[in-house]
This record gives sequence, C-alpha cells and structure tokens, in this order.
Amino acid sequence: MKKIISVIVVVVAIISIFSGCVRTMNNVTRTEPHFKGEIKVVLEDYVVVNINPDDPIYQGYKTVFVSKDVELKDSYSAFKLGHQISVYYDGKIKGNNPAKVETVYAIFYLGPGD
Repeated sequence: MKKIISVIVVVVAIISIFSGCVRTMNNVTRTEPHFKGEIKVVLEDYVVVNINPDDPIYQGYKTVFVSKDVELKDSYSAFKLGHQISVYYDGKIKGNNPAKVETVYAIFYLGPGD
C-alpha cells in the first residue's frame, strides 16, 4: 500500500512540474517580448517583416527575418504581403545582415497593411 501511495505522489509531482512548462497564448502574451510589423516577403522558412517605426526595437532593426517554425501551432500562418503581425519570441535577434528571429512562440494577425 505504501508503494502505491508513493508512486501516486511521484506521478502527481511530475505532472505538476511539467504542466507549468507548457506555453499558452495567454502566458506568451503576458510574459514574452514582441514586436509589430508588416510582412514584406514570404519565403519557405521565413517571413521578412519591416518593423513598425513606433516599435521599441525599430532603432536597432528595421527589417527582421522571422522563422515560420512557431511553437504555438494555433498562431497565424496565412502569411500574405502587407499583413500587419505581432511576433512573440525569446527576445533574441541574431545577426544584422539579415537580422533573424529563430525562436518564435506565437504570431498574431493584426490586420491588413496600409
């Protein structure tokens, strides 16, 4: 009987630990860095995004290649030229020519471009 109780306690503990590791849309939008911009080019593995001038990262990056490999699969994926999007990522932008975001948590459609 003690073995069964011990196994149940361990299983519950493991489930509790790993359930906190799963990202949700709400979790991502509250805690992860993001930027907004307009899709300028759609490539096989990336979308090229012109960063909005009023976005805080605009001073360092005007254009960013954003990976289409998005962690949250219910993210926006019908990429079209001119669409405004918001990209939630790990906060790391690699390189400058071109600048790339490889770890993308979510992408949201904000509307058509101007």
